[in-house]
Amino acid sequence: MAMDINLNVTISPSKEAPPWAEQILMTLMGLTTVNNNVKDIAMALSASVQRLVDQVAASASLEASSAAALTELVTQSANLSKQISDLVAAGTAMSAEDMAAIDKASTDLADSAAALQSAVPVSVPPAPAPVEEIPPATPPA
Repeated sequence: MAMDINLNVTISPSKEAPPWAEQILMTLMGLTTVNNNVKDIAMALSASVQRLVDQVAASASLEASSAAALTELVTQSANLSKQISDLVAAGTAMSAEDMAAIDKASTDLADSAAALQSAVPVSVPPAPAPVEEIPPATPPA
């Protein structure tokens, strides 16, 4: 709930303000300063929270795409293994076409494995996230 307070206190130039009025005015000015500081901190937190949400979404997306790539790699390997098993089980000599298909499937499998391995290096820690320090609120004097 946001609340904006606009308060104007006018003292007649010929009269002096009572001490309680000056104290109330100083207290309200201090509260306004604190309120502005809270707004500034909330805005800084909002940006930090949004960056965190974006990073989590990117990580989740990376995790899903990595899992899909690994699944595809396993599927390619299984298909190549089945293709070779079927040819061996048939007991027929492999034609030049069969050998070319096996070579292509083997090359595709190696390329996929190399691309996946270079995209996600082994034992490399992620870059540290920058730490933003938010200055503490200072009470009014």
